Amino acid sequence: MRYLKANWPHLLISLLAGAFSFGFAWATLGNRVANLERQLQQIDKADVAQMRWKLEQNSTDIAAIRADARQTEAAVAQINTRLSGIDAKLDAIAETLKRR
Repeated sequence: MRYLKANWPHLLISLLAGAFSFGFAWATLGNRVANLERQLQQIDKADVAQMRWKLEQNSTDIAAIRADARQTEAAVAQINTRLSGIDAKLDAIAETLKRR
């Protein structure tokens, strides 16, 4: 009790500072929540539907590109196979020419 009587101004100032800090934090948080609510209200539902349609189109395009990439990869593998056959034939020809 003696401590409270001796230090009541310091305790009062500490309580006021804490209350001010809490109030400021609460106001900042409230402002951010209000801004988010405002942004959500500005989003038009038609925009959401249009965005969903665009995403579906992009997904379709991506699937087509992946299919093309698979076909290209298969074509490259065939070309590599043919090139290795040609390379082997050229090596055989070079060996024959070296022997002569």
